[in-house]
Amino acid sequence: MKRFFGWAAGLFFAAIVIGTGAFLYKKSQTKPVIYQVVSAERIDIVRKTVATGSIVPRKEVLVKPLISGIIDELFVEAGQAIQEGDLIARVRVIPNMVSVSSSESRVNKAKISLADAEREYERNQTLATDGTIAAADAQKTEIAWQQAQEELKAAQDNLEIVRKGTSQRIGSASTTLVKSTLSGMVLEVPLEVGNSVIESNNFNDGTTIAAIADMDDLIFEGKVDESEVGKIRVGMPLELTIGAMPEKKMRPVWPTGSSWSSSPSTCSCPLRTRPTEPGCVTHSCAFSAVMV
Repeated sequence: MKRFFGWAAGLFFAAIVIGTGAFLYKKSQTKPVIYQVVSAERIDIVRKTVATGSIVPRKEVLVKPLISGIIDELFVEAGQAIQEGDLIARVRVIPNMVSVSSSESRVNKAKISLADAEREYERNQTLATDGTIAAADAQKTEIAWQQAQEELKAAQDNLEIVRKGTSQRIGSASTTLVKSTLSGMVLEVPLEVGNSVIESNNFNDGTTIAAIADMDDLIFEGKVDESEVGKIRVGMPLELTIGAMPEKKMRPVWPTGSSWSSSPSTCSCPLRTRPTEPGCVTHSCAFSAVMV
């Protein structure tokens, strides 16, 4: 029995030695190198430069009021199409009490002057009819009476403008009515009814009531790294991909007078091109895009 176990152990050890040697021999063999043979051909090497940016309207205006006050009514909302001259908002004027008091005093003085001029005119008209005074003197009193009437109307208009921001005599020229200066789409209306606004003047930009842009005239604005500027030429073919529509590719065109200048602070250069498909972007926002 002991001999049997001895032979079995020997055979098992010999099998291990032979298997290990076979495995090491197989691992030491190198695989033959197979070379693929192809025919030479001439092709174009394409070098691409990618510029990231956004598609924005070429024409965009910020509509501001011509008088300070409170938004009394809004006639538009974001995304609405609008024509030049359409009403955007109505501003209610908050009167200044000092100006109101001064205007009321001017109206009272104009009434007193008119009453005095009217009495003088009626008196001289009677004397002129009787031939007591010359017609030239009567004409002077008539002119003074007419001037007093006009002064009263001007004072009353001034008081009405101070109180309401408009008057019946100026009609549609009222500064309380804010109108569109561009035909296009309303991009944003940042205010609500009841918000205070400041007029636009030489010392203040004023409060923006609405942003309007022509969405049929778009332009791509992006930046190219300074190291890539030398690869770009005005008029070269471009390919535009919009982030919201990656499957749609457009061939933009270079606008007239296209150029760029390097910016040392950011090591990038602005790039401006125009998409060739009007209406391809119809939403009131700026789209991120990639230009190749």
